[in-house]
Amino acid sequence: RGAAGAAGPGDAPPAGTAGSGGGAPGPAGGGRPGAWRVWGGRAAAFAQANFLPLCLALAVILGLAWPWLGQQVSAPEVSIDGNNYRVVPSILVLVIFLSSGLTLSTADIKKAAGEYIGAAYGIVSILFVTPLMGFAALAIPFVPQEYSYGLALFTVMPTTLTSAVTLVGSSGGNAALALLLTVSTNLLGIVTVPFMLQAILSSSAAKVAIDAANLLIKLCITILAPLVLGKLVRDLVRPVEAAMKVHKKKMSMLNNGCLATVVWLTISRSASAIVSQSAGSIFSILAAGVALHVAYLAFNGTALWLLRKVPCARLNWPEHMAVWVCTSEKTLPIAITVLSFLPEEQVGRHGLVAIPCIVSHLAQIFMDSFICGQWAQGRWRLGLEKPFKSPSEYAHRQGSAGGTELAGAAEQAAGASGTSV
Repeated sequence: RGAAGAAGPGDAPPAGTAGSGGGAPGPAGGGRPGAWRVWGGRAAAFAQANFLPLCLALAVILGLAWPWLGQQVSAPEVSIDGNNYRVVPSILVLVIFLSSGLTLSTADIKKAAGEYIGAAYGIVSILFVTPLMGFAALAIPFVPQEYSYGLALFTVMPTTLTSAVTLVGSSGGNAALALLLTVSTNLLGIVTVPFMLQAILSSSAAKVAIDAANLLIKLCITILAPLVLGKLVRDLVRPVEAAMKVHKKKMSMLNNGCLATVVWLTISRSASAIVSQSAGSIFSILAAGVALHVAYLAFNGTALWLLRKVPCARLNWPEHMAVWVCTSEKTLPIAITVLSFLPEEQVGRHGLVAIPCIVSHLAQIFMDSFICGQWAQGRWRLGLEKPFKSPSEYAHRQGSAGGTELAGAAEQAAGASGTSV
């Protein structure tokens, strides 16, 4: 061995060289596995953050490319008291709302109970004011007519199940108030949706008639019953509550997967009719979905701005943000559930009716993600970052921890990232 430390014939090469089996990867290709791991991690994070849009895209592609499989899966039916239920879609809907009940925290609802002004406006706007856009949707001369029915159906829905809470929390808004609006409107919507939809569809030129009372019963069976059951199990079985806190994100992803599967089955049944549509008709419904959400944002934003003029009804900006987002979004799962109960001889092919619901849902998610991102960076608050009330009174309402509860609610909501139903 020389003074330079040259290795002898039987010596192993130094660590980190190309011939070494251990140590840091060398530049001659050893860095490639590390790069793949980095890109793999980024891809996994992107998939998790955009789980629902990716699942919906896959559902549409699979349903159109190979409709036979979806048609076979959704074919089995059962008849209960004269009402026909598709077995697989019905089970998937039950799973969605059972899971929603299991992840519903009473503590989060209690946190928002004091925000009665924002809650009152939100409930009235979501369930009774924004559905009036359904009359305008029916007046749009879509071809085929099913697009008009689908857009009108989407307008009468309550607010989104999880995406509004997630977006509000990530932007620093009052996630607890968003959760209160989500829970209350989705429960009350079981009663209001059938009758609002009946009033809107019966006004169309085709005079579409639906049995609102029968639809109400079906919604109680498929939505209210599993939701209440899941909530009772969570409250009565402590290990379940602990498990749901740990696996809340996984349960939300399960919900989104079930929703995408229902969409896949719906698209598959009407694949032939969908592929026959022109690109222009698809673009028209996309434009209508974007315009609908812009109209909701403009109306509710203006109404909340005018509400500032009433001294006893002023909302601080976290509450303003929560109400604005929740009143401008509509939920896709309940829209698809209601659609499955509507007779095709009245509203047309379900696959075509579902397209405006899916497109409008995706449009609102992408638009609100951008808006909430601007709010999170301190932009577009229009002066609302300064509390209207005295700092001491505002701190008292938010908790002596100086907003710790709000931050905790936002952190919990952000934990459901990627759940955009």
